[in-house]
Amino acid sequence: MNAGWLFAANMLATISIVPPAFAALAPQYQRIAELRAILNDERITGLFDSAHPIDRIERLKSDLYRLTGGACHVDVTIKDMPHGEPIAGPCAFILVAGPLICDQSMIRKSGSRFSEEIMPE
Repeated sequence: MNAGWLFAANMLATISIVPPAFAALAPQYQRIAELRAILNDERITGLFDSAHPIDRIERLKSDLYRLTGGACHVDVTIKDMPHGEPIAGPCAFILVAGPLICDQSMIRKSGSRFSEEIMPE
C-alpha cells in the first residue's frame, strides 16, 4: 500500500467520526447584523429624540453596546437565543436595553422628551 492511499484512508476515517460543523457568520458580518438590529429597534432608538440624537455607538465588550446622545446613554446587551440543533448562518439573538442614563451635571430641566435639555459646553 502506498503512503498516499494510507493517508487518504486515515483522513476518511477521521472525517467520518467528526460531527458536522455549522458556521455562524464571520465576526465582522455578525457585528453588522447586531448594529443593524439595534438601529432598527424603535424601543431603543425611540429613547432618543431629534433634540438628542444618537451621536455614538460603542462596543464596550462582547455582546454589549452603548448608544450615546449628548449627555445620555443606554447600554444594549445582545443575548443569544437558544435553539435546538446548530444551524448555519447568523446567530439568533435578542436585544436587552438598559435604562436611559443622563449625566445630570450636563443637563437642565425643560419640556423635551428627555424632560431635560443639554446645557451648552
